[in-house]
Amino acid sequence: MNYSFSYKSNKINQERLEIDKMFQLEGPPDSTVTIGGKDYLYFAGDDYLSFQTNPEILSSACEAVLRFGISSAPFQSKYIPSPIHNVEKMAAELYQTDNAIYCSSNEKAFEILIESIQSSFDRIFVDECCQDSQIKMLQHFLDSKKQILFFKHNDPNHLDELLQKYLQPKERPLLIVDGIFPFTGKIAPVDLYFNILKNYEDASLIIDDSHSLGILGENGCGILEHFGYQTNKINQTAEDLDQSNLFDTDFHLLNQYSSDNAILPEKSKKNRFQVNANELSFDYFNKERFIQTSNEPNVPKKPLPVKTYLIASLSKAIGGFGGIIPGSESFVERLREALFQQNDSIPPTPIAAATAKGLHLSLHNKSIRQKLLANAHYLKDQMRQVGFAVEENLVPILVLNLGTNQNMRRIHQYMFDNNIIISFDPNQKYQGAKGILRTTLLAMHEPTMLDALIHVFCKAIQ
Repeated sequence: MNYSFSYKSNKINQERLEIDKMFQLEGPPDSTVTIGGKDYLYFAGDDYLSFQTNPEILSSACEAVLRFGISSAPFQSKYIPSPIHNVEKMAAELYQTDNAIYCSSNEKAFEILIESIQSSFDRIFVDECCQDSQIKMLQHFLDSKKQILFFKHNDPNHLDELLQKYLQPKERPLLIVDGIFPFTGKIAPVDLYFNILKNYEDASLIIDDSHSLGILGENGCGILEHFGYQTNKINQTAEDLDQSNLFDTDFHLLNQYSSDNAILPEKSKKNRFQVNANELSFDYFNKERFIQTSNEPNVPKKPLPVKTYLIASLSKAIGGFGGIIPGSESFVERLREALFQQNDSIPPTPIAAATAKGLHLSLHNKSIRQKLLANAHYLKDQMRQVGFAVEENLVPILVLNLGTNQNMRRIHQYMFDNNIIISFDPNQKYQGAKGILRTTLLAMHEPTMLDALIHVFCKAIQ
């Protein structure tokens, strides 16, 4: 027996265990976390509304465990525990649709959506910063004749160029974007995309609302509410559309609301949030707060100008689990049949109960979202003042490219050594450069925590 090899193998395994321990959270991913008995400020999660530690949500999960047990009934069963139905009911209420279907993951939601509508489009145009999992799924499920074209991130002009260059007569385009892009922190200029797509017969748009649900819009309803569009006509069948006046809209309204895209007038961007930065300080956290919204009060919501499909993860701001597809009754039932045929599982009942409570709080407790947006405003304003180039929006994601991967790795380690955790991804591209430092904010981050983050960031780049 080779005892030398056995000794080396055991030593390597022990070293791996020690490394693993360095990154094991000893509690929930809250504004502070404990690793190896040491406390850190945590700016690396996606639980934007801090719902994973919300007492009401945790209580809902515990009560569901005692009442329903750990698991759920099989999807094929007609007897589904009530928390599953509650998630669908709350999602439908939020988006003001007839119904919704609750999936095991956002990836599964995207998969069954694409399979369901693939006969309704011929060529696909995808923002280059859409997530890799979506791209791989498209390539796996779609007919090879359905070409996928990538346009520059958040660039309506480049999209328009590609449409004019590659879309053949009678072909129907499908555009795919995120509401908020998690690795750039940018808001998709959906209003401008609508203005382009309405020139093409039978065009359609898919929005992944995962990182904008619970954050954008007066009620946290996501990207469409943010730009002042109705949400009750998303995810419709052809029969639904034939019976509605979905496309009966005045297109001169489409440019009324701006995005954070650079091609818009400077005045539009400056006045977006109706917030006076000079008057905003940490005293503001104890005063009346604001909600990010791009539509004025009492202005009717605009009809959707093209076919619009939408999915969203419930594991980000909502703090739950799984994916959701809200839509018309007939559309949802078609997808439900597809899930039935695939023998898909449904989320465990206690998790569903917590998710339903998260949706309820997102819709009915605006103060949590207000606190999050106030955090985002303060951090970005202060980072700009000390010289960082950051997005001028209230998205609770701060993405920076600071030189080489080696330099960013050094900064990331320096932050960790000073009890602050942010994310470093050496492979993500941002503004043409490879590698990003990503900082995310939670509603439960306190002012002193944001000050500490800024202070250590400034020392790290010296």
